[in-house]
Amino acid sequence: MFWVLVALCALIGGMVRADVPAPDVARITAALPKAVLKQIQTGAERYVSDAAGVIYGYGGDGAIDAAGLENLVAINRAKLCARDLGRMLTADLDGDGAVTGAEATTLGASLSARDRGRLQRAQTAADANGDGAASPDELRAASGAAALAGYSDQDAAADRALLLLDLDGDARVTLDEVLRAVQALQLAAKAG
Repeated sequence: MFWVLVALCALIGGMVRADVPAPDVARITAALPKAVLKQIQTGAERYVSDAAGVIYGYGGDGAIDAAGLENLVAINRAKLCARDLGRMLTADLDGDGAVTGAEATTLGASLSARDRGRLQRAQTAADANGDGAASPDELRAASGAAALAGYSDQDAAADRALLLLDLDGDARVTLDEVLRAVQALQLAAKAG
C-alpha cells in the first residue's frame, strides 16, 4: 500500500516522467476501450490505484502478464457465481440441492418484501424447464449467467486492457509503466 501511495503522489505531483513516444501514445489511445480511456482522463488517481491493486494482487515480481489478468477475470466471475449460488441455496430447506417454488416462498416469508421478490424472481428464472424446482444444474447455470451479467465481457476487456500499457514490450506491465502511460495520455489529451 505504501508504494501505491508513493506512486499516486508522484503522479499528482508530476514527478513521473511521461517519456512515452508519441506513436506509443497514439497506439494506446486507439487501442484502449473508450471507457478505460475516459477513466484515465477523468480519474487518473483511481485508475492508477486500481491498476496497482491488480498488479500486486494478481501479478508477481511487481508486474502482471496476460495469465495474471486471466486469473483476475476468472476469480471475479467465480466470486459472483458463488455469491449468487449461495443466496439461492439458502432457500434449499430440505438440502437436496434444488430450490422449489415452495421453498422460496417459505424462506421469503422471513425476508423483506424487496428481498422476497428478488428470491422469487431468481428461483423462477433459474427453473429453466418450468417444473417448479430449480435443479442443481439449473442453479449453477443461473449463477453463471448472473456472474457474466455482474462482470461482463466489457468489464473483462477493460481489465485486460491494462496490458496495452506495456511500454517496453516484455508482455508484462509494471506500475511504473502504468504511471508513465497515464501521465502521457493525460498530457496528450490536454494538448489535443
